Amino acid sequence: MSNLTEPEKLLSECAKQLEGAASQIKKSELDSSSSLQDIGAALSHISSVQQAIYKIEPYLEPDFLKVKSLHSKHNKLFTAALAKAASLCESQQFDSAISLFEESFSTNPSKNLAQTAESEISRIVGIAHINGYDP
Repeated sequence: MSNLTEPEKLLSECAKQLEGAASQIKKSELDSSSSLQDIGAALSHISSVQQAIYKIEPYLEPDFLKVKSLHSKHNKLFTAALAKAASLCESQQFDSAISLFEESFSTNPSKNLAQTAESEISRIVGIAHINGYDP
């Protein structure tokens, strides 16, 4: 049996540090959109490695991750939509990005995700206006 306790601990610490950096960047004059996307991608990669570790050594998985959400399928789909929308916004395809979240309203049983989708639509509309578009 491999010992992945230390790598998992280091990955958890890295994730916490990245979350702290994201909070600081939001408060700074740095272009937070691009920077936060990069941090989000790094956190996603860390999470993937952690999930692989938990498959080999399940006892390392924190209890809060063991509890499955009633809407875990929708959470995964919504997370994928967030990533795709970010890519669409970078290429200034704002209408397509908005459509992703409008679809979430009709197919998502989670009130929290529906509210998040609504917030994302507002955010994308704001970005579009800044860039001279009227979606």
